Amino acid sequence: MMAKENGSEQKQGLPQTATQYPTTPVSNPNRKKKGQRSSRSQVGGTAVTGARSTQPRQVAESTNPQQQQYESYNRTMRRRMQQIGTAPDEESKMQKMQKKRKERVEHRKQQLDVRREELRRKMPTFGRNNLYFFLGTLAVVVIIIVVFVILRANHMIGG
Repeated sequence: MMAKENGSEQKQGLPQTATQYPTTPVSNPNRKKKGQRSSRSQVGGTAVTGARSTQPRQVAESTNPQQQQYESYNRTMRRRMQQIGTAPDEESKMQKMQKKRKERVEHRKQQLDVRREELRRKMPTFGRNNLYFFLGTLAVVVIIIVVFVILRANHMIGG
């Protein structure tokens, strides 16, 4: 009996704030540093303080269940129409996709045109003088080969 009284006296003697919040920081060896991330997901998400999602939600003005049902039906129908692509107020999904595809195709065409222009500038141009020189060199090589074949056929070279 005496032990119970002593234990209750000790609890009554301490202020409650001291037992709830210790003033000295407790070091925990499992605790991570500030820069490290834990493998567990953060509770509460990443919303910034004061963001709309953290504000208290407003209660609907009308408590009429028929009105609420009508509004809910409107929301679901609007979402369905947007998913299908027949929403009246916005471009449909299909039109958006087609527009993006056209833009990509146009961008590719422009890039190809730019590359073609660069190649045309970099490639050597054959003028008349270069053409004559190339044809003359080719003719000399052909003549040398023909002469070599004729001499070999007549057994004048190598044997």
